[in-house]
Amino acid sequence: MKLIKQLNESRMGKTEDPDEWITKLECLRQRIAECGKTIDDNELVMHILYHLPTEYNNINDQYLKDLDDRKHIDLEDLRADLGRKYDRLVDSGRIEKNNDKGNDILVKEEKALKAGFKKQFKGKCRVCGKIGHKGTDCWTLESNKDKRPTGSNDKNDVKKHQVQRQLQLLRQKRP
Repeated sequence: MKLIKQLNESRMGKTEDPDEWITKLECLRQRIAECGKTIDDNELVMHILYHLPTEYNNINDQYLKDLDDRKHIDLEDLRADLGRKYDRLVDSGRIEKNNDKGNDILVKEEKALKAGFKKQFKGKCRVCGKIGHKGTDCWTLESNKDKRPTGSNDKNDVKKHQVQRQLQLLRQKRP
């Protein structure tokens, strides 16, 4: 009875990974089965749907509609849909990734990389003509020495880009 109570009181936390939560529920179900009471997939699916945070309402509504229409719901499909929704919520920053293993640095780096990729300029530089940065950020300009990649301190390369920039400016001034 204690295990059934534990199962019935189990709710998914707002920042909890649904895959981990469902795995815990399956372990509880197995322990309950060892005591002689079986809980089938449909009962477990119903429990999951009724104990999700509000962030998962759209998935919840769809699956409940499917149940009303007497469609079979596969536990693994539900797990996969909840996992994808969780990943989207984490990527959008609406929830923080639950980090019990102390991977805070890794999560911060992951966020920094994603933020960097989202904000990267996709046009062509007006200074050097390369794609991927603006002219104001171009490392060939003397004012952006600190932005130059390591190993590209070759003054001839910088000089070449400065000459190209001057030629480009002269061409723009011609009528």
